[in-house]
This record gives sequence, C-alpha cells and structure tokens, in this order.
Amino acid sequence: MASNHSRTTYLASSRQSELDTGLYSRNPSAKNDKLGNVERLGLLALATILVILLAISRWLSPDPSGMGTHQQLGLPACTMLAFAGVRCPGCGMTTSWAHTMDGNFIEAFQTNAAGSLLCWLCIACVPILAWVIVIGQSTRDGWASKFALSGFLAAMTIALIEWALRFLYSW
Repeated sequence: MASNHSRTTYLASSRQSELDTGLYSRNPSAKNDKLGNVERLGLLALATILVILLAISRWLSPDPSGMGTHQQLGLPACTMLAFAGVRCPGCGMTTSWAHTMDGNFIEAFQTNAAGSLLCWLCIACVPILAWVIVIGQSTRDGWASKFALSGFLAAMTIALIEWALRFLYSW
C-alpha cells in the first residue's frame, strides 16, 4: 500500500512540474510572457505616437485637391510631383487620414487607399496596445504583432500598386 501512495505522489508531483515548465502550454518556447517595464514604456510611447497622429489627422482639414493636407503642418509640397510630375506613394496619405478621421471613408479610400488602411490599422492598434500595457503580458501566440505586421505589409503593397498605376497612367 505504501508503494501505491508513493507512486501516486510521484505522478502527481511530476504532472505538476510538467505544467509548471510549460510542457502543456500553447507556446512551450516562451518561458515568461510577462513584459518588463522597458517594454511596457516602449509600447506606451508607440500608443502615444499613434494617438497624437490620429488627433492631428482629426484636427486637419482635408485638402479638396486630394493631396497637400500635410502643408497645413508647415511641410513642403511633394518633391516628386514637382520634379517628375508624378504623385509619390505618399501623396494623399495625410488627406486620406484626415478624411477617415472626419468620417468620410469613401473619400479617404479614393484619395489614398493605403493611407486609409494605415489609419484604420492605427485606430485598431491603440486599444490593443492599451490592453497589452495594462495587463503587462504579451498576447497569446503573438496575434497582435501578426495583425499589425500583416496590416502594415498590406498597406505598403497597396501603396506600391497604387503608385505603379499612377506612374503608368501618367505616361
């Protein structure tokens, strides 16, 4: 009888140690998903920058020409447009953000589809970042990072396709 008790105790303790070491966790390579203070401050800085960009976009008035809204901030006109006569991939991006933040979603997409997508990505990332900062733990399986990276790559792909089409139609 003593041997059965010791065997049960051994099995129970080994099962607990397997759980403690993460043998049954979704991501066994991640020993600790807790974020350090430096990581949390970095995410807070990123969230703050995104909120500032969204607030500035809300404050700006979209330029009726579809580009040039950034000049309200004292920035110069598009150099590529001035020298080559072709709009660059970023032309209209600030205007599309201003349209998005004003609720003019169709105009935003027509002005610069990639800019509109990036604006929506930032709007979605702010609450996700806030949640990760508050709980102090990375998301399970890194879904937030995958979401942000996928959205960014999609926006850059759209920007390059849009720019190529602008370039082709200008000839």
